[in-house]
Amino acid sequence: ANEIHFTPDKKLLDYGCGYGGLLYEFWNMPFEGLCGTDISDWIIDYGKKRFPCIADKLHHHDINLLKGEYDFLFLLDVLEHMPEEAVKQALDLARPRECIIARIPVAAREGGKFVLDASNSDPTHLCCHARAWWLDLFRDNGYEFKGDIQRDAIYSSAGVLSGKWKRVEPVMENFAG
Repeated sequence: ANEIHFTPDKKLLDYGCGYGGLLYEFWNMPFEGLCGTDISDWIIDYGKKRFPCIADKLHHHDINLLKGEYDFLFLLDVLEHMPEEAVKQALDLARPRECIIARIPVAAREGGKFVLDASNSDPTHLCCHARAWWLDLFRDNGYEFKGDIQRDAIYSSAGVLSGKWKRVEPVMENFAG
């Protein structure tokens, strides 16, 4: 259930892409349908200089990209940097055809600190919650959890939730009037 099949014909959006390192790796495979955005203008400009081959795929923050057509949405180490309302808005706007792949540092219990010291020491972390809170948030926003991801660079641990979510489209009921 949590297998991920990337093929070069798939479109990928990396929301919170930093300088575009992940997109660059996909570009080398080669993938064509790549797009990334980040709130930091500096880091996007740096990425365009570091990886000129994907400069046209890196964008200064644009939440409307979430409304676009793409198969996979990456949310790697980004949700904890957003206020809760912004996280909810992003999940509401997102429409991946395949799934969301997210990696989020978590607290051991709701109301506690992050499990990992590195996560606690980052002053830009705004959203600290337990694994269950994140799972509930995705579910409440129309996503079914398909399982933890255990890959070389993306994996779950006591301090990190890495998973795959698929949007569950609401069923329209037929009301007789």
